[in-house]
This record gives sequence, C-alpha cells and structure tokens, in this order.
Amino acid sequence: MGRHADTSSPRRLPRFGPRILIAATVVLVLAVGGIVWWTVGSGGGGCSPTDVRVTVAPELEKTAHDLLGGQLATRGGGCAQARVTAQRPVETVGSLGALGGSALPEVWVPDSSLWAARA
Repeated sequence: MGRHADTSSPRRLPRFGPRILIAATVVLVLAVGGIVWWTVGSGGGGCSPTDVRVTVAPELEKTAHDLLGGQLATRGGGCAQARVTAQRPVETVGSLGALGGSALPEVWVPDSSLWAARA
C-alpha cells in the first residue's frame, strides 16, 4: 500500500509578524485615501456649477432628482448642476415652438421614445 499523510497532527497557520501587519495597514490607509482624493478632491471642489435645465416626465421626477442631485463633475474639470423640472411630455412638445431658446430644456427625458418623433 501507499503512504498516507499523517492527519493526527494539527495544521499550523502561518503567523504574521507585527511588521507585516503594520505595512499592510499603511498600504490600506494609503489606498483608501487615494480613492477618496480621486473621487472627491479631484472634482474641482469649490467651483461654481453650470446649471443644466432638465425636463422630465412627472413620473420620472423623483428618480431624476435622486440621480442628478448635487454637483456633477464635467470632462473639462468643471462642474454642473441639474435643474430638474417635471412637465407632461405633451406640454413640452407644445412649448417647443412657442418658447425661445433660453427657455427650452437642455435635456428632455419623456416617458416614451415616441415623443422624440413628435417633437
């Protein structure tokens, strides 16, 4: 018969010395600090946001506020803030020809893709 491993003796787990634990803690703190700096600090904190007019269907208003609330970083290093207003799509389509360019929404999110063809 072949040899078998001796399972009667308990396995020893490797013990980490205090130097390894300290080094791992320092690396973890630096990694978390870098991630926080990258997501918060590099967003151009303190910038004056550009307002973006967003018109959504009334049933999408809460979701739009949840997703677009606060300042959003832009590609150029600035920031933008969405001004969300709820309006029925039929009213938005009706006002497209009557309103001037500065009063029109910059982003429109209707409740159906069919409204874009009507606009």
